[in-house]
Amino acid sequence: MTGDAQPSAGATSSAASPEPTGSVLTPQTGAPPSGDAGSVDPSGEPTVTNGPVPGAPVVDDGTCTDVEITVTPVARPASVVRGAAVDLQLKIKNRSERTCSRDVGADVQELFIKSGAEKIWSSDTCGTGKGSDVQSFTPGFERSYQVGWNGKASSRCANGVAAGEVPPAGTYQVFARVGSKLSEPVKLTLTG
Repeated sequence: MTGDAQPSAGATSSAASPEPTGSVLTPQTGAPPSGDAGSVDPSGEPTVTNGPVPGAPVVDDGTCTDVEITVTPVARPASVVRGAAVDLQLKIKNRSERTCSRDVGADVQELFIKSGAEKIWSSDTCGTGKGSDVQSFTPGFERSYQVGWNGKASSRCANGVAAGEVPPAGTYQVFARVGSKLSEPVKLTLTG
């Protein structure tokens, strides 16, 4: 997310150091597919294949998965006169029962507003915030970040803010994203 996103009260902020990233490990369950270790070829000799042993432990790197977090957008107020400023928040919560970490820096955060399939505004389009910020989330812990929307489309930018046309009155959807985790939308109404 770009702009002046800051953690809200109660959230801690620290300088992030680069952390290695790894492959996504998918645990294997059930019987091995045919042709795997333990099958017998027509000559009666057992065949051996290299690969993961079913039931082998999966290494946990401590990263919060998309399933373990909820991402929620908030628009305040939820109904405004078109062209008026709106405070947008992105909330990230650990819904799992373990402590895990997640990059919640500006590079992976985005708040955006859509009308149908059309993206009207995005915090990533005109904003200048950049960077990674890996944070620890204890079970049930929530962090909140905010950015102001000036009521203009981000089809044009000036000085790091949207400078496009004021969208017409109507009902819009606000989404939040952290990396590959996308929120459900919340409604934002612009009145005439």
